[in-house]
Amino acid sequence: MSSTFLNFVSVSGTKKRFESRSRHKHRSLCTRRLKTMTYYQEIFKEIKDLLSKHVSVNVDNLDYGTHLTIDGTEVWLESEPDELTIGYGLSHVHYDSKHDNLREGIERLFNLLTKRKRITTYFKGDKIFKERTEIELQKDKFEHFGTTTTWLFPFWRRTTKNIQFQDPFLDFNKVENGIEEIYKLIRAKRPVHNNVFASSGVDA
Repeated sequence: MSSTFLNFVSVSGTKKRFESRSRHKHRSLCTRRLKTMTYYQEIFKEIKDLLSKHVSVNVDNLDYGTHLTIDGTEVWLESEPDELTIGYGLSHVHYDSKHDNLREGIERLFNLLTKRKRITTYFKGDKIFKERTEIELQKDKFEHFGTTTTWLFPFWRRTTKNIQFQDPFLDFNKVENGIEEIYKLIRAKRPVHNNVFASSGVDA
């Protein structure tokens, strides 16, 4: 039996059949998405669901993937079929399914949200030409997350810098259990190829 939804309308003693195109299109699209959801897209969904319980998130479906931003912070997350990208402002790190440890990416994402950050901005005159983002893992122990630079600046001018600290955006205790559940999902599944899940006891 076809899965197409049909509406029957009586016209002059006969029945005409009309396809409910919008409902059919929506159902087909959902089915395709379920069938083709990749390892990274599933992890992305778990992260989105966890964050949505505690903060306001915005999700945009793009041609190449899904982009998530969090109100009140510059932290963002992006999912493509074979890659997850963690970002803060213009700085970002890619995690692909063949070469990278996804658990490390998840840890860095939530470190950006739950730990203090040190932002160092560099100037030539009054023009910003570089910004360095670091995460405070322990007291006065910082991990470099990313540095953005531009070549359009008056290089002959004296370099100055400004250091600012940003407090944690989210309480780690509120998301700790959810993060552990995501780690379990990572351990349980690893990609064999782009669109297939496989059980595994090894971290991705």
